[in-house]
Amino acid sequence: MVTAQPGARPRRRNLLANSRIQLSRRLIQATVFVFIIVASLRHNLVDESAGAASLDALCPFGGLETLWRYITSGQYVPKTHPSNVILGGALLLSVLFAGAAFCGWICPFGTLQDALTWLRTKLRIPELTIPRRLDRWMRYGRYITLAAILYMTISSVKLWFADYDPYRTIFGLGWIFEPSAEHWPAYAVAVGILVLSFFVPRFWCKYT
Repeated sequence: MVTAQPGARPRRRNLLANSRIQLSRRLIQATVFVFIIVASLRHNLVDESAGAASLDALCPFGGLETLWRYITSGQYVPKTHPSNVILGGALLLSVLFAGAAFCGWICPFGTLQDALTWLRTKLRIPELTIPRRLDRWMRYGRYITLAAILYMTISSVKLWFADYDPYRTIFGLGWIFEPSAEHWPAYAVAVGILVLSFFVPRFWCKYT
C-alpha cells in the first residue's frame, strides 16, 4: 500500500489554490484588455457626440494628473473626465492596501507585457538579465518619470505626456485609424518599450 508523503496534501492544495488564483488573474486581465480595446474601437468608429468615451477618460493616471488642477480651480485638465479621478483614486487605494494588484490584475499595458513574456518563453528566447546594482538604480526611473509628468501637466495645464505615452499610443489605436508621420516620436517610444518588455519582463512597470 502506497502512503502519501508528509506534507504532500498541503502542497497539492497550495498548488491548486495558486492555479485558481492565476486563472482568475488571467480572466480579469483578458476582460479588462478586451474592454479597453472595444472602448477604443468605439471611440474611433463612433462619433464622440454619441457618447463614446476616449481612452483618456479611461486612464487612471489622467486622474492623478488632473487632480491638482481640479483642487485649485475646480476644472479638469482638457481631455480628462470625472471618471479619471475615480480611477486614479482607485489606483491609489489599491497601491496602499493591495500592493501591485492594479498592475498585476487590471492594467491592460501590464497584460500586454505579460503576453510578450509568454511569447518569448514559447519561442525559447532567453530573458535579458539586468545586473542587480543597475536594476536597483533603474527602478528609481519610474519615480522620476512620474514627478516629471505631474510637474509638466500642472505647469502646462494639459496632458503633457499624452503625445509620448506608450499606453495611449498603443491602445488609442490611432496608429491604425489615423497614422501620421508627425507621431513618429510616440511610435518610436511605444515600439522601444515593447521590444524592451519582450526581453525584460514588465520593463515599463519596473523602470519607467
